[in-house]
Amino acid sequence: MQIKTTTHPGPDGRYRWQISCGYRGSPRGRRPYPTHSFALLACVVLPAHGVYFVPAGPPRIALHPRDLPGLLRDPLASLHEALATLDLDALAPTP
Repeated sequence: MQIKTTTHPGPDGRYRWQISCGYRGSPRGRRPYPTHSFALLACVVLPAHGVYFVPAGPPRIALHPRDLPGLLRDPLASLHEALATLDLDALAPTP
């Protein structure tokens, strides 16, 4: 799992995450993660305490503020959806 955070929405009002490793000031700079580095991404909106779980893949993630109340109301919904997309259901009860 990889965790990325944001503290405020961008100019268009959406919360955005750039999914890359490194940082601008490093000799290697920012770069894409190597393939299969992680399977699950937790995108955190810090001031709202909201977490949006998505499968790894896209280099950019955006969340509209109107979606935030749903994440707060059911914090595990996006986790279950992401796990189902990955054919994992670690939170399902065992038979």
